[in-house]
Amino acid sequence: MLKKTPGLREYLEKEADKIWIKGMDAILVGDLYLGIYAPEELEAGIEIIATVSGFYSGKAMLAADPSSWEFAGDKTKTFVAGLDDFITKLFTRARLGQLREKMNTLMKDPQYKGKWFPFILLLKEHLADKKAVEYEKRFLIYAFFGELRGIEKEVSESG
Repeated sequence: MLKKTPGLREYLEKEADKIWIKGMDAILVGDLYLGIYAPEELEAGIEIIATVSGFYSGKAMLAADPSSWEFAGDKTKTFVAGLDDFITKLFTRARLGQLREKMNTLMKDPQYKGKWFPFILLLKEHLADKKAVEYEKRFLIYAFFGELRGIEKEVSESG
């Protein structure tokens, strides 16, 4: 069908790109929650942010005004390197297998059947690659921050 219809492949690729961008944006802002990280994994990531920001603990950082979280100059590079290293170590072959299973579960969940199903399907395909952690690092970082934002939203709405 792709061979018989000129331009169809290009159209489908553009649509897939649009779906991917919308999904990534939704994940980053916390509107699409996939539950990628366990609470203890989020806490470990918060400790990295706290250390780079000059706080003695994640709890101290979270208690402070977010405007005091400094990421200027070398701190930004240190933070990015620390988070990159954290995610690379976290997503072992076994952990990546769990993430793939999570995508299979989400595809069956009625909550994700509508608007986000195409994104989850694309994500599942991306995560099937042997080098998924390397290739999908941006997704894993976006999911980390999105899940932190989701927690922040829950806390601010409940208190």
